[in-house]
Amino acid sequence: MNKINLKLIVKTDQSMKQDIKFLRMTIDMAKESQQKGNLPYGCILVSNEGTVLLKGENTINTDHDCLAHAEINLIREACKVYDHEFFKNLYNLYK
Repeated sequence: MNKINLKLIVKTDQSMKQDIKFLRMTIDMAKESQQKGNLPYGCILVSNEGTVLLKGENTINTDHDCLAHAEINLIREACKVYDHEFFKNLYNLYK
């Protein structure tokens, strides 16, 4: 039988504030996406150090692509920018 390893993450007040900051960024991106005629979704990829690495927004309507969700667009861009070793590290995706 396979074992599942669960890791408990305890958030500090500072890390919670940072999470809220990043979530607000995604809300702003969602509003921008909607203003462009797309669905109101956005996401960001953040390093463990708190640096925003990439942003993605929904472009389903403007790109006429039913797969152009914010997360998919971000992942597509990440694959162009970073090599496979990059994905072995732990990063946070906010959406």
